[in-house]
Amino acid sequence: MKARLAKITAMIDGDKEMLGVRKKELNVNPLGRPITKSEESWLVSLQILGSLIGTILVGYCSRKFGCKKSLIISSIPFAIGQLLIAHSKCVALFCIARVVTGACVIFSIGLIPGYVADIAMDHNRGFLSSVTGTTISVANLMNFSIGTIVSIRTMAYIVLSIMVLFLVTFVPFIPDSPQLYIGMHKNKRAEEILKKVRSNSNDEKGITLVDNLLLTHENIKDENAGENIFKSSSTRNGLIICCSLFLFQLFTGYALLSLYLQTIIKASNDIMPPYTVSVTIGILQMLACVISNTFIDKLGRKNLLYISSAGCSSTIISLGIYFYLKKLDYNTDCVFWLPLVALSLNFVSFDLGWSQIPLIISGEVFTSNIKYTCISISIGFATVLAFVIGAGIPFLLELLGMDVIFFACGVITMIAFVFVMLYVPETKVSPECPDNEIRGCIPCCPDPTCEKPKPNCPFQMCTMECRFTCRCDGELIRDTATNKCVKESDCSK
Repeated sequence: MKARLAKITAMIDGDKEMLGVRKKELNVNPLGRPITKSEESWLVSLQILGSLIGTILVGYCSRKFGCKKSLIISSIPFAIGQLLIAHSKCVALFCIARVVTGACVIFSIGLIPGYVADIAMDHNRGFLSSVTGTTISVANLMNFSIGTIVSIRTMAYIVLSIMVLFLVTFVPFIPDSPQLYIGMHKNKRAEEILKKVRSNSNDEKGITLVDNLLLTHENIKDENAGENIFKSSSTRNGLIICCSLFLFQLFTGYALLSLYLQTIIKASNDIMPPYTVSVTIGILQMLACVISNTFIDKLGRKNLLYISSAGCSSTIISLGIYFYLKKLDYNTDCVFWLPLVALSLNFVSFDLGWSQIPLIISGEVFTSNIKYTCISISIGFATVLAFVIGAGIPFLLELLGMDVIFFACGVITMIAFVFVMLYVPETKVSPECPDNEIRGCIPCCPDPTCEKPKPNCPFQMCTMECRFTCRCDGELIRDTATNKCVKESDCSK
């Protein structure tokens, strides 16, 4: 199952990065001329517009068709977009292709975190979710190594072939989310899916999981639905946390350094050719993602964010110091290597945590009935913010200088460290209810005499197991057969 999920994320997210290749050389550019600054601006802006369209569609399509059908449907316009890129002879068709592919890519990214959280087990949910980050790093490496030496048409067909491979492996082998069938009252099908994706679960445990999912669905099906999501304090808290994480993600320095990669390489006196630097950074990013995948379920999401924040802030501040000294005309020849080393370490630190964990957490902190809608809101917020920052950075650089921008990013990343420490829940423990305060979980025993967990109740933090078989103060337990609280002298998890 791990391998199958890895294929899904590789085929979808890998395409996202490859689409960024825009050749200007006449021998590979189908336009026959380099694009102008205005045309390049339109190509970037229209992809962001497409991304916004994709985020709007995620919530509706996931509820209407389910994750699997939605991903299959999105592959059709994506293929059309790739064919347009391969055969376009004018900028207008390229613009249409960017809108279509931008919408499809963000649409797919919005579905993956919730889908993985629905079908994965506790002990490997983080690993499976973080495969997305690894495939993006692989795509970066392909972009750096292959994208610089092939034409746009060749690259488009490479992307198209990967998508076809995705469909061949995805359609016949990967099931839809069990939550979809629970909502359709097809409990038997949900049970079969759980047994398939959790192959080490016996029949009895599979049935218990379906019972728990069914009871969870009955308890939350009317809560926080549709337009009421903003009326729930727990949902608002979750949205604030996810949007804040995406906000801090943009200020870790990765986006800024990617935009001004050539400037930083030149600041290192061109000790390495740009092509070699790009490929080396791509390899380091891929290794960092593999390390993150390995330890995310052992260390937890927050610990990796701590490490990532510390690495990103220290490297971006060191770059700020370097460019500040250069602005004051100090001799920096003795540390000519610093920009390149700091750049590489910043990218590695970013991929250890901030590159993928905000998306993973967004798939874990919301209940299943609003999960995809809230994820789409969070990603939409990040997309708009990225557009605003990308448009404003050139003016800020001219006004303040690169050193001030680097210092600001370092300080904001330090604030992100504190925010994660104080406000972000650790979601590795339970897929359905990681934090009672964030998710607004029902108390262990909703009996009138036990509306709230007692101070010494060991199950105040609801989990999939304790939500429906739990003890409150040693006297009341929930009967899984009747979903009622009954008196009992003792009860174990």
